[in-house]
Amino acid sequence: MTDEIKKKAARMVFQEQLMQNAIGQGVSHEIKPGVQQKPSEKLAMNIPEQKTSEELQQEKAGMKIRETGWLLWRTVVVPPNAYVVHTRRGQNKPVTLGLGQSFRYYPRIDSYLVVPAALQTIGIVAQGVSKEKQGISILAYVQWLISNFAIAYQRLDFSDPKDPMGIVNAQLREQAEAAIKDKISTMSVEEILTDKAPIIEELTQRMKAVAEGSIQGDRLSGMGGLGLHIVTVQIKEAYVCSQHLWEFLQTPFRNEKEREARLSRLRVEEEIKQQELTNLKRIESGQAQTEADIAKFKAEKESESFEVVVKERLKRQEKESEEKQKMVALYEQTELQGRLSQKKLQENELQTKQELEILKIRQAQEFELEKSKLEAQRYTEEKQISVESKIQASLWDAKLEEEDLKNKLVCLENQKTLQARQHEVEQEKKKNDLALEKLELEHKIAAEDKEFQAAQLHEEQTNRLKNANKEEEIKQQKLLQEIANGLSSEYLVTKMIETLPDLAKALPEIKELKTLQISSEGKESNLLFGSISKILAIANALGVKVPGYQEP
Repeated sequence: MTDEIKKKAARMVFQEQLMQNAIGQGVSHEIKPGVQQKPSEKLAMNIPEQKTSEELQQEKAGMKIRETGWLLWRTVVVPPNAYVVHTRRGQNKPVTLGLGQSFRYYPRIDSYLVVPAALQTIGIVAQGVSKEKQGISILAYVQWLISNFAIAYQRLDFSDPKDPMGIVNAQLREQAEAAIKDKISTMSVEEILTDKAPIIEELTQRMKAVAEGSIQGDRLSGMGGLGLHIVTVQIKEAYVCSQHLWEFLQTPFRNEKEREARLSRLRVEEEIKQQELTNLKRIESGQAQTEADIAKFKAEKESESFEVVVKERLKRQEKESEEKQKMVALYEQTELQGRLSQKKLQENELQTKQELEILKIRQAQEFELEKSKLEAQRYTEEKQISVESKIQASLWDAKLEEEDLKNKLVCLENQKTLQARQHEVEQEKKKNDLALEKLELEHKIAAEDKEFQAAQLHEEQTNRLKNANKEEEIKQQKLLQEIANGLSSEYLVTKMIETLPDLAKALPEIKELKTLQISSEGKESNLLFGSISKILAIANALGVKVPGYQEP
């Protein structure tokens, strides 16, 4: 029954592994209440079961051995993949021994045994305890075959016609389970889960020692083993029986990977922010440079247009002056020589005025140009300063966010450590409470035992005292009885007389007392009446008045 339960457990584990391999990584089979599964998950859960080689061996029908002929002329036909041993009465050695050898069979004096020669697989589910006193389940299998049938059939039991290998498989399975349990008891949980080579080594060594007798000093080594050959020994899986311990073992690795993922995400976000800030800086500086270039271009164009206007004005003034000069020349020609000097003076004044105006215009133009250049330069510097301040502020914000994240991570780690510490303190407190309750219970039980013993002792002493008192009372009563038995008749009469008043009070009132004697017969009644009469007389003599009594 135990082997069947272990085989079922191993089959369930193997099916779960096959299901996980078929579905792929990252798919969980946990079915939560109230959550509808996707069609892909339903299809994945309906994967057909795949049977192990051991189950296929057990489901396989027994070996087909044919017996041909009739009566005493029979022949046993053995399959080519089966060993056979054929013995005959009166012969010490087998008549037929080998692989797939058919033979003549005489039912009255012959006997034979047929054993499969194929590779055998034993599934093993060993549940043991590690060095830290934790439950571990090991799923393994051993494959073996018969190497020397001449030794194997003498030392192993192949007598079951339906399953010749059943008893041998059970014996080898017990050996393998014992070897696995012995080995994992000396290993830690981490060693068992990460390195299964020592378990395979130990299991292979022990199985070969049993099957092949390969270890020196072993009792089977001198006998040549059991005639079996261990083909392979493999460990499929190692499981921790406690689900909480399994989760605790997985927690550090998961936390480390989560920390790496979060740090990687933070680094990527920081790089993105740095790139965004660089791009923003380049864009802002480009815009500022463009605006400065535009302002400079506008100023240059304005100065060029102003110069053109000035040149046009000068040309117009020159033309006007030429016309005026012509008119002056004509006027001079018509005027007198006396006004010539006056005209020359006017021309000189006009020329000086024009030169002054041109100088003023040029100075104003240069001033405006310098002013526009200064404004453009100031605007560019302000833009650059604002951009740099924004970049610096964003950098400080990024650094502050990074520091906040680091502080949060440190806080989370501290909280986890604190929670773990609190859990340990609670566990220790629970253990101390349990120990205290146990001590209180033991003290209470001891006190109750003492009280019970004291009560029992008191009761025994009380019973002894009661028994002693009863014995004393019995002795006193006995003495009184002996004394009473030794008293005289006069003393008894006196005592009876002392009790007569009380007796008289208890008796009904006697109004009349008559004594009648009919015959001499009835002496007993006469004696009674006589005694009563005497008693009444004595009572009357002593002064005791008896109602209804008259002295004769």
